[in-house]
Amino acid sequence: MQRSTQRILTTHTGSLPRPQEVADIAYGHDQREADANPDFARMVTAAVAGVVRRQREVGIDVVNDGEQSKVS
Repeated sequence: MQRSTQRILTTHTGSLPRPQEVADIAYGHDQREADANPDFARMVTAAVAGVVRRQREVGIDVVNDGEQSKVS
């Protein structure tokens, strides 16, 4: 667990915007259909890297994957 005595740590919950290519596969499909797409894992990995980088840039202390791989 990350702790601080100097300031209040920040995080967020829930989904963050996905790149359009990930959204195109995720929306309108169930999780099994999305996972069956051979490009989905590669796109999700890149999307997670981007969303984690952006959270760091804006000062989020406890980052997460922004639910990039979830279809709902």
